[in-house]
Amino acid sequence: MRVLLVNPSSAQDRRAGPYSKLMLPVAPLGLAYLASVARQGGHEVRVEDQYATNRISAQVAKLAEEFGADVVGFACLSPSMPMVEQTVRELRRRLPDVHVTLGNLHAAYFAEELLREWPVDSVVAGEGETPFVELLRRLEARESLDGAAGIAYRDGDRVSRGPDGELVQNLDTLPRPAWDLFRLDDYPCPPRFMMHGRFVPVGASRGCPWDCSYCSQNALAPGVRRRSMDAVLDEIEWMHDESGVSNFGFVDAIFPLSKKDGFEFARKVKERGLQDKIRWGTETRCDLVTKDLLIELKSAGCHFLMYGFESASKEILDNVDKRLDPQRAIDVMRWSKEIGIGSYGLYMIGFPNETSDQARETIRFSRRLDTDVASFARVTPYPGSPMYEQYKHLFDGEVKPWHWNNQYRPETGEALWRLPGMTHDEITSLLREAVVGYYLRPRIIWRHWRRGTISVREMAIGAFGLVRDSLGQVMSRWTSSEPRAVASG
Repeated sequence: MRVLLVNPSSAQDRRAGPYSKLMLPVAPLGLAYLASVARQGGHEVRVEDQYATNRISAQVAKLAEEFGADVVGFACLSPSMPMVEQTVRELRRRLPDVHVTLGNLHAAYFAEELLREWPVDSVVAGEGETPFVELLRRLEARESLDGAAGIAYRDGDRVSRGPDGELVQNLDTLPRPAWDLFRLDDYPCPPRFMMHGRFVPVGASRGCPWDCSYCSQNALAPGVRRRSMDAVLDEIEWMHDESGVSNFGFVDAIFPLSKKDGFEFARKVKERGLQDKIRWGTETRCDLVTKDLLIELKSAGCHFLMYGFESASKEILDNVDKRLDPQRAIDVMRWSKEIGIGSYGLYMIGFPNETSDQARETIRFSRRLDTDVASFARVTPYPGSPMYEQYKHLFDGEVKPWHWNNQYRPETGEALWRLPGMTHDEITSLLREAVVGYYLRPRIIWRHWRRGTISVREMAIGAFGLVRDSLGQVMSRWTSSEPRAVASG
């Protein structure tokens, strides 16, 4: 069978205005694995990363038509759902008989609603590799999908869902991602990662041992499964030798998962002599690292570490089961600066019942930590997360599953989900205050200028976006009303 796999672009990114030029695509690792297992099953596969190619929905549908696709699959994350809907409807108009399937967390969570409301045929409702291969096998054999594990499907007016699919317990048995189906030149390293050249993601594990209430990481596949360090390094070495890629980023929820894992990985990198050939970054927790581990990771080519600091308030962190002490973040950042390893801080504003004073304390805290890069995000109750389950009664039925992540620049009159606490406008104002105040500091500008980690062009684009966004915030208060928000009760 001919299979087209689509990584849709995100309307959220299109609404980001001048910042969108800094939002470079990251190669979709999950899609590369699906392409690999489908091809292993004897199918002809093509991929379309709409985020990278900037094709509109009609062009993607035409691509499927020219390819003669029998099956078209879409990766569905919350921000991309409006674009998925557009493309699915255009695809169905051109190819009424093609089998359209949706996958990933958002589609799995809302499988029944999407199958009833959209012209799609099936949803891979779990970890993708095993059920997707079974879906293709049954379609090719013209067998019924009834009882297929990990598959929800529409049969006329009836929606059925099989039992949960099996997880791949031994991740080392998966074939290598099918990166040969992608144009790797389309994936330069995003400026926020402070490296130059092509950038490819790699995964060392699936799942997360923590259970932060705002995260949906474990919704599809709870528990942690790990690849062997040798298998991970075999893949990295293969990509470097075969494709000339030198920059890698781990997509794991947390890597390394322990100090022991970190020392083992660093040792194996150096045994292979890769430390001078590759640069890599990862996300970890500040309570998992020590000064000696940071030294060891840097010696093994680690260029930056991302930390989910989230908030300066211990009370808020405890309320969302983050279980971190902000004081630990201060220690870790002191070590990072002494060692000279790059740092990327992640913060969120708009936690349930968070006050503006608490949010501003987080903003001040971010400047005290002074990471090389910082991101400030709106707290989002993503479907499948404990936070969503706790608060969905406040907006359930109002916000459609395919218009979920519209908070940054919503259209006038759009229904928005709402958590108890600050208003939409208050959170937006605080986010802009955080970003502008962080990046217009002379020390940050000088640091990146001196190191050459972010180019002059990227700095100019960012500065223009910051100034324009700040002015837009002032003007919007005069010329528009707040979008309709679902009452928080």
